[in-house]
Parts: sequence; structure tokens; C-alpha cells
Amino acid sequence: MSQIVHIITELTISSVDKFGLLGIFVLMTLESASIPFPSFITMPFAGFLVSQGYWHLSIIVLIGILGNSFGGILAYWFGYKKGETWVRAFIKKFGKFILLSEEKFNKGIDLFNKFDKKIVFISRVVPVIRAFTSLPAGVAKINFPSFVLLSLLGNIIYVFFLGYTGFVLGENWSIIAPIFKKFQYIILGSIIFLILFFIYKKTKKN
Repeated sequence: MSQIVHIITELTISSVDKFGLLGIFVLMTLESASIPFPSFITMPFAGFLVSQGYWHLSIIVLIGILGNSFGGILAYWFGYKKGETWVRAFIKKFGKFILLSEEKFNKGIDLFNKFDKKIVFISRVVPVIRAFTSLPAGVAKINFPSFVLLSLLGNIIYVFFLGYTGFVLGENWSIIAPIFKKFQYIILGSIIFLILFFIYKKTKKN
């Protein structure tokens, strides 16, 4: 597994380096379509290249958002059209090649059952988990316009943060990856806690 992760990381960096904006778009599309080319590598590295005089920060952020949104729609459509039985069979056969397990898929379904469409926005700002949101959203048949809007809002926040961080860190852009990996579940838990707290306060006030 660690070898696969290393290969994906190296391929991510070389793709952005060789193919530029097209590479960013394709990688961000694949990540959002449940094929985990890590955005916390793609966007910070792209931000670093901006700091070296390539492109402009707004351009890479826009490309990243478009790629994420397009990939999410593809995965949603796949889950919506094929249904849960077919998707599970696909994951059992090919999931290991894209680091997608039934356990991850089940977690996605469980989150939708608990939080409905709100989890679309929440998951879009959480690394790694965000890659496995769109497929179960389609299977769960979340309202499509709501899915697109909430995904877009989450993508804007997440992509801008990573691109800008890479730009600011410059040659030290790579330090963000292990931080994101280590604290992804803490980040998710904190966001869910804040949302539940807000709902509780609002309900108590009413």
C-alpha cells in the first residue's frame, strides 16, 4: 500500500511539472472522482510554481476548482446511474487499484445517512475523505443541484487554501502533506462538532 501511495505522489508531482495547467485539471478531476491523486500535493506544488513565476495564483485556483467540480459530477453520475449493488461489485474487483475499499464507501454512506446533503460541503474541506464523497452521494441520490452547489462552495475554500499555502511556503510547500494526512480526522471531527453545536444552539434559542 505504501508503495502505491509513493508512486501516486511521484506521479502527481511529475504530471503538474510536465503538463502544467492541464495536469492540474486532470489530477483534481481524478481526485474528486474517487481516484485519490492527492490534492494536498497537487495544489501546494502548483502554488510553489506560481511563486517561481509560473502562471498566476487565481489561474491555478480556478483550474483546481473546475477539475474538482467536474470529477465530482462524474463520480456522482456513476453512483446515481449504477446503483449500490453494482458499485460495491466494482469496488470489490478494482477498488484496491485506486485505494478505494468497501470500508471507505460504507463510511461515505453512513455520513449521508446521518447528515444528509450537509456532509457534501463538510467533506469537501477535509483531505483524503473528500475524494470518496461524490460516489456515495450519487448512490444515496442526494439532490443534484444541492450537491453541485455545496461541492462548489467546499471546493473553493479547500483549493484556494492549498494553492495559497503552497504559494506562501514556496520551496517548503511539501511540509503541508504530512500535516494534512495526520490531522484529517481531527479536522473532520472538529467541523462536525461545530455544526452540531450550531444546530443545538439554534434549536435551543427557538
